[in-house]
Amino acid sequence: MKARLLIGGFLFVCLLIQTTVVPRLFYYLGTYSWLSLLKTHTIDFPLIILIYLGFRRKFFSSTIWVCAITILVQTFGVAWKGSMLFSFFTIIILATWFKKHIVARSFFQKWVVVFLFSLIFSIVQLYFGSAFERFMQPFQGIWGFIFVQAMINGLFASLVFKIIFKIERTMNRRFRMEENIFFKTDFEYGASSF
Repeated sequence: MKARLLIGGFLFVCLLIQTTVVPRLFYYLGTYSWLSLLKTHTIDFPLIILIYLGFRRKFFSSTIWVCAITILVQTFGVAWKGSMLFSFFTIIILATWFKKHIVARSFFQKWVVVFLFSLIFSIVQLYFGSAFERFMQPFQGIWGFIFVQAMINGLFASLVFKIIFKIERTMNRRFRMEENIFFKTDFEYGASSF
């Protein structure tokens, strides 16, 4: 229970950072350096945390996290009407399905997994957002933005994974004794490893 509360608190702090500090930092980096692509981007912390929880938790527990994260994200005004919920739910379904097939130990492997999941998340969010907001051609001219956003999410995923791993490891006695699919491979169950 303590680990869940701390992960929820960590998510809240990450959302504060995502909506206040990171956009301003990326805007300044884009304005005053050669990184002009970063002007309109941010780090999607809820997505990265949800990818971790999707690979780590069972489907029902992950679904509860989807609902909690969606409510929290919508209080910050980040989401469109219902597209965020459908996007998060798609990520949980895919993470549950790929949980036993993916092994990613190095930084690059984690980056690739989060990059691909971020691409899928963005495509699903644009599709449902266009359906709910009723605008035509949602994918026209947005592919560069989606790819850069997925790259940024992949770059920060390892750090977020390590922080959540430390929270779970220190707060949960049961977790200290079992393998974590993000940092070790549990060959007995065929679980994935990050």
